[in-house]
Amino acid sequence: MPYNVEIATLNGDGRPDFVSPIFLWAIIRLNGSAVGILDSNSFASAWSTPSGDIASVADFNHDGRPDVVFGPQAYLSASFSILQNVTTGGVVQLVGWPPVWGQSLVKLR
Repeated sequence: MPYNVEIATLNGDGRPDFVSPIFLWAIIRLNGSAVGILDSNSFASAWSTPSGDIASVADFNHDGRPDVVFGPQAYLSASFSILQNVTTGGVVQLVGWPPVWGQSLVKLR
């Protein structure tokens, strides 16, 4: 069961995408729905990455793209991880800082 769900347009297309941490992983789904249609084909395949127990989405570096922060996993550490959104051309790219448990670049199509 997800701890929380964060909504933001990660790829800048104006459609709400979502990030949801579930235990040790975060599920990211990009919204590809057409105007007026919301069905089982509206979201791209789920993509997951190691994460903390909670997520928050905000433009932390004021570049106009929403970044994602995860943390903490209280029983593992009290640290936070930030995925900086460096998306260009509609392909979501999230760069870890510090790298999210060894993962430094995430690309979503």
